[in-house]
Amino acid sequence: MSTTVSLNDNWKMKKAGSQESFDCKVPCSVYKTLLDYKKIPDPYYRENEYISTQICDDDYDFETTFTADKTAVECEHTVLHFDGIDTIANVCLNGIHLGRVNNMHRVWEFPVHGIIKEGDNTLTVKITSPNRYIKEMDEKRHLWGVDSTMTGYTHIRKAHCMFGWDWGVSHS
Repeated sequence: MSTTVSLNDNWKMKKAGSQESFDCKVPCSVYKTLLDYKKIPDPYYRENEYISTQICDDDYDFETTFTADKTAVECEHTVLHFDGIDTIANVCLNGIHLGRVNNMHRVWEFPVHGIIKEGDNTLTVKITSPNRYIKEMDEKRHLWGVDSTMTGYTHIRKAHCMFGWDWGVSHS
């Protein structure tokens, strides 16, 4: 017997280190959430894309609390399933690090037997700045890329259109 529980609702997003948080539901993006709360100008308007790319210089935390029943706790094969995480992130359940992800183009699953508990559980996804990551990696080893993009984008498994040549924010 298999049971699936959706964890898409009731998330909070905040810039790492900030006290200000924003309600959201996943899938979403930092851009969409900030646009929904009118915290950034429309990145599709005129030259706003140039100021909008700086948003990815920061880290962001997504967190939700969900309730698990006895069945989920006692099941030996309980997994946390993500259809995607964009892109470099640490995933924690109840303060226990489940893993680090590094590829937006794949599914991620984490076994949580022995970590999930009956009652309230806190799931945190800490997104690391992709801009900082590509810069650090390119300083270690430069890889060729298209000149009209951000230097270092070739080091990350993330949609390359998010780095300049055909940039556009995700509204998912």
